[in-house]
Amino acid sequence: MKKYFLLSSMIVVILLGCKKEEVEPATSSGLIYGFVTEDEGSLFTIVQPDGTQVTVVGENVLGWDSGNLLNGSFFHMLRVQVGDTYCFLKYSFPSGSNWQQEIELYQSLTATPFELQDSGNMTSTVVEWYAPSSEEWTGNASGTAVLQLNEDLDGTIYDLYGIVDGTFNGVGGEYHVHGQFWKREI
Repeated sequence: MKKYFLLSSMIVVILLGCKKEEVEPATSSGLIYGFVTEDEGSLFTIVQPDGTQVTVVGENVLGWDSGNLLNGSFFHMLRVQVGDTYCFLKYSFPSGSNWQQEIELYQSLTATPFELQDSGNMTSTVVEWYAPSSEEWTGNASGTAVLQLNEDLDGTIYDLYGIVDGTFNGVGGEYHVHGQFWKREI
């Protein structure tokens, strides 16, 4: 089991880690979608501080929640079920951004909360992954995220397909949360 986890972790790191330096649209080439069997859901692996690995699924992906920030900046946010916890994936955009184009770029997650007062002078997209309902994970995760809009998964078009690879500080140490989520109609 540990060998499988190590191999799958290395593949995710290679797919996400190598591309995050580039500012190019994400592509689905090389990714495996065989686990997508429902109209919406998620599949995540959580590595707990003691090294225990847990695979969890979620049935809900909720969004788009949207709102205005300062000086014409704005945000779009998803709520993704990760087991029993809802995580928020929030994208904050500078004024005039083409948000659909920005969302499809590999983005680094900001490890500190993005405050409203910081949105007045934004020059680039800020992406946060956090779990306000979690009793174990705290704050924002560091890591990477990418969303793909209108993704063809084995002949079915999904409005949204996402990959998140993040590390939370939490009770007893770090929690590494990585996986995928999807929604056919959002």
